[in-house]
Amino acid sequence: MIGLHPEDSREFARARYVTLAKQLPLLYLGVLINTVAVAANYYGHAPTILLVIAIVPFVIFAAERLYYWLRLDPGLADDKRVGEELRRVTIVSSAVSVVYSGWMVALFAFSDPTRFIFLSLFTFVWTVNAAYTLSAVPHAAIFIIGAMSLPLISGVAAHGEMVYLVAALQFTFTAILTVHIVRTNYNGLAVLTAARREVEEKREQAEASRQRISDLAFRDPLTGLANRRSFEIHLDGITAGRFAKEEPFAVAIIDLDGFKPINDVYGHRAGDAVLREAGARMTAVLGEKDVIARLGGDEFGAILPQARTFADAEALGWRICEALREPFRVDGREARLSGSCGIALFPDAGRDPDTLMAHADNALYTSKDVARGGVTLYSESIEQTIRHRARIEQALRRAINDDAIEVYFQPIFRLSTLDVLGFEALARWRDEDLGRVSPAEFIPIAEEAGIISDLTDLLLRKAAAYAAVWPSSVVLSFNISAVELVRPTTGLRILSALGREGLSPNRLEIEITETALMSDYEATRPNIEQLRDAGVRIALDDFGTGHSSFAHLQRIGIDRLKIDRSFTSALIRDRRTQAIVKAIADMCAGLEIECLAEGIENQHQIAALKRYGCGLGQGYLLGVPMSADDALVFLDAHFADRPDVALVGARARRLR
Repeated sequence: MIGLHPEDSREFARARYVTLAKQLPLLYLGVLINTVAVAANYYGHAPTILLVIAIVPFVIFAAERLYYWLRLDPGLADDKRVGEELRRVTIVSSAVSVVYSGWMVALFAFSDPTRFIFLSLFTFVWTVNAAYTLSAVPHAAIFIIGAMSLPLISGVAAHGEMVYLVAALQFTFTAILTVHIVRTNYNGLAVLTAARREVEEKREQAEASRQRISDLAFRDPLTGLANRRSFEIHLDGITAGRFAKEEPFAVAIIDLDGFKPINDVYGHRAGDAVLREAGARMTAVLGEKDVIARLGGDEFGAILPQARTFADAEALGWRICEALREPFRVDGREARLSGSCGIALFPDAGRDPDTLMAHADNALYTSKDVARGGVTLYSESIEQTIRHRARIEQALRRAINDDAIEVYFQPIFRLSTLDVLGFEALARWRDEDLGRVSPAEFIPIAEEAGIISDLTDLLLRKAAAYAAVWPSSVVLSFNISAVELVRPTTGLRILSALGREGLSPNRLEIEITETALMSDYEATRPNIEQLRDAGVRIALDDFGTGHSSFAHLQRIGIDRLKIDRSFTSALIRDRRTQAIVKAIADMCAGLEIECLAEGIENQHQIAALKRYGCGLGQGYLLGVPMSADDALVFLDAHFADRPDVALVGARARRLR
């Protein structure tokens, strides 16, 4: 049926329009030929005015329409124009058929039998052709068949003779057949258009599926940036393209500093929002030819084709870092983080993708270690540092496995009486090849290598075993790294070690730094609470060098606060330092916290500390770090006037 598809369907309407654009020039050419032929055949037999009135407007009209449709490009028409043209064709063709039919009827009056037959056949053939041509607008085609055929069939049948009646019957059958064919063609066009649309939709769906698969394969679903795989493909391509000419470009790796606390405090949804915003900021900073990708977690990579020099690469790196320093809005609040950046320049830093990535990663490692929030360009000196650290890491693993890390002890005194209150455990390591390695060097390496737990367990076991034979009034002070403090099993491991070595928890004091406390308070709190509940004391180390919060001091319940040695060394000569130390001591007194000063090296410092209210101290003037055996000798000497205590030291030496 004609209504198989709605005529306002965009695809179907355009298909009908394209079909008409191809066929209408033939229709109007037929109008021209038919009009001239009929007029010529009736010239001298019909009134001239009847011929002129018909031929002039028909010829002008048909010529104009023929020219119009020949010049028309159907692909340029919008949907609105398509609809307008379809309606116009229906109206115009119907009007023309009425006028043309009237002209034919008027000519019947001036026809002899021969011309009558000519006019009848000529008119009917033209009617059928016009109907076929206009099958894309079936209402117009059927109207033309009716408007032209009915007067013709009536005129033929009116002659009454059998031959004319048979001709009229044949015309009628042909007209009905033509209507059926027009409808069939129209519906066929509708079905074909629907089939094409279905094929197109399936093609679009297949393309969308392919694009989704491609996005999954090459796009990070969270940020919309390229993923690691896509990044590596781009890096392979640009390296191969510039290998022959050694045309420089830069590879950068960016890691977000301070992202984990945002995840922990605000939740992963907020963390995801920060990652998306960070990716958008870096994209805005870089150029169209640059490639930015999320490599995983909070690590991003960038390929910088326009960075031809170290200065170019460094400038782009700093632009990235500066963009990341701007505050992020998280759940209506302001959060801050930074980005550390490591950059490797082709071909100086490497001629293949793997080497470039490794060296950019080494530069990033240096940035996070010595210039957090800044930019480091790979150089040979960085490579030497990395190799040196790798040697230390390997030697440290062997030393831990061989139980070769020693524990030294530095005494802690009450300044008013110079009584020994305890010892701080200090790690000491001497390697056969590397020589003496400072804890300031090997402990960060242990943290980064993931072996800090093994090192902590070894040192705590040794220190607790030594401290177990000290007088019960002497406390062991032991440092816990920030990495260890956030691990959920740390508290249990510490208490288990004390149990195995026979040291009471109330004789252990755990030292934590301000940085460890503030970097991830929510993660450190369970360990601190577990240790405090068991009787372990908590000391805050290096106070004044970090970012402590008084609220945390109050909630955690710090037992002892240690003033950093930088304040002690400047105490005598700097009045501002004196004011700071006095303020810290007064705060400790108000909070009922013990106050200990590190790095005491002369009597003037002791006098000043006592005057400002600092009750405890340690330093080279009072006692240097010593071995476990020397610590026992020191205790024997210190408690010489107390035989019961001195025997403890002697008994311990015999046990060893």
